[in-house]
Amino acid sequence: LRYLSIKPTPHIGIQAGGFAQGQAGYGYWFQTERDSFVSYTWNLGSAGSSNLATPRVYFSQSNATEPVSVSYTTKSGCTGRTDTVIRILGLTGYYFPTSFTPNGDGINDAFGIAGPEYVKQYKLHIFNRWGEKVFYTENPWETWKPQTELPGQYIYKAVVQDIYSRWKEVDGVVLLVR
Repeated sequence: LRYLSIKPTPHIGIQAGGFAQGQAGYGYWFQTERDSFVSYTWNLGSAGSSNLATPRVYFSQSNATEPVSVSYTTKSGCTGRTDTVIRILGLTGYYFPTSFTPNGDGINDAFGIAGPEYVKQYKLHIFNRWGEKVFYTENPWETWKPQTELPGQYIYKAVVQDIYSRWKEVDGVVLLVR
């Protein structure tokens, strides 16, 4: 009499998230919903392949669909494969005005990011021409309404996380006109 041991094929989901947009393209990370495997083989569409447990790759186009699959081996020697298709989303564009007039007339009286409803996390720093910080906020709905600052150019630096959990750094110059 012989006994046969049958083990079910493991099935797992693929998790993904964006991490950056830059010269290299649209950055995404991938992982399985369990991390108890001894080997991975990822096929990441146009971004290539990887044997890492959590690969980080760049895709060259946004609003494109990409096939993603992972083959894996468990500690007990079982193998499986999971396939999915993802849509590559570019970072939300962020707009900061180039000038504003805080004169109390109700028009362009404050400086801040346009479209704060598309922002998940945010840090905004504003510096004067001597490099001194004159304003800071982590609230995308809060705007800079200078009371005593002199007219002229101010430098801003923002770190923004979009609604897809991807980060982008934005910096520039704004003109305060009185």
